[in-house]
Amino acid sequence: MTAKDLPAAEYVRLRTRALAGASARLGPRIRNPRVSAYGWDPSLLAIVEQQREYLRTHPGSHRDTPSNRHDEISMHENPGRKTVAQPNHWRSPEVENQGFLMAAQLSPSCLMPEIVLVNGRAAEAVFTPQPPDNFYRIEGCGFGTKPGEVWIQSDSSTMHLRLHASDAWSDTEINARLDPKFSGFNDSPVKLIVQRADGLRLELSGCRFLAVRGPATVLKTIPASWVKLDATMASLHPIRQLEFLSPPLVGEEVPRDAVKASALVVRADTDQFGSGTDYYDFSALPSGWTVESLQIQRYPGICPGDVTRVEDLDGWKTVFDAHGFKVMWSSNSCSSFVPPVFRFSMTSSEYVVKVWVIGPIGTEAVTGGDGTRH
Repeated sequence: MTAKDLPAAEYVRLRTRALAGASARLGPRIRNPRVSAYGWDPSLLAIVEQQREYLRTHPGSHRDTPSNRHDEISMHENPGRKTVAQPNHWRSPEVENQGFLMAAQLSPSCLMPEIVLVNGRAAEAVFTPQPPDNFYRIEGCGFGTKPGEVWIQSDSSTMHLRLHASDAWSDTEINARLDPKFSGFNDSPVKLIVQRADGLRLELSGCRFLAVRGPATVLKTIPASWVKLDATMASLHPIRQLEFLSPPLVGEEVPRDAVKASALVVRADTDQFGSGTDYYDFSALPSGWTVESLQIQRYPGICPGDVTRVEDLDGWKTVFDAHGFKVMWSSNSCSSFVPPVFRFSMTSSEYVVKVWVIGPIGTEAVTGGDGTRH
């Protein structure tokens, strides 16, 4: 007896059952190699470490600074790390350039009031409330002998710095800190403003605010516009079923354990198709937010009835780049006989992606998310 194709409605019912009932295969959680300590970009972390080293090796005029309590901080923040004190004064001509401009490279005197250095940098200084780096030695001349005010300013916000001590203001040096409880601010370009007691303002542009990061959290939704799905072809026609659902909601076509993931991608067709690559671009995340890690869970479809053939291609892989990641997926296919006289065949590729993101504390990575399909 020759087997017949299933009626369309019955085929859809069995296909839905096969996809929703598939057993999950959980992959490892993969860390983003482009995210460094504190969830910061490595290039910005390098600047912060340079500033920290400058304070350690070049004590200022105020004695109670992190440069003079370095061993205490190091033992608390970096237990086991060996440090060697180098108490050279910051004006010493023997100072070497370690990636930031030292005062020894500047003119010996100022012709007018100006900000010369912030933690050893004449440009691109980084401000952050993150300990142990929340200390700023502002060096220059013409600050006046009476304390004024210090703040950093972005296009949308102003963040005041507090003087480190009652004697932390002199004509050539100011020691100050940000409020360690600052939250709700994204990373942003800023300028440093020193306002003297007489109202005169001095500015240093080209600085940057770097927020304290919160814990890594699962991204609840991924906008469809951030995802480019491979234009899969089955034989000589476009694939019949290609769906992107974020977030996956409870439904007859959604595996039960996929609901808490960031997104679900389903491909299915009666004809065979092979493998491809889906691209996730997170460059639209707010400033300071980035992908910390991800995990892929795939669902090889199961055939109803008496299975006559199964093929599962192995080629799953994820790759990070500067803007997001790629999911290189494969398919599996099967054929079966459904009593009394019907045949069933399906090729599918079904997976969920769980994405952990990290960013400035008190802000959100993505708002909304209503289970839109694409």
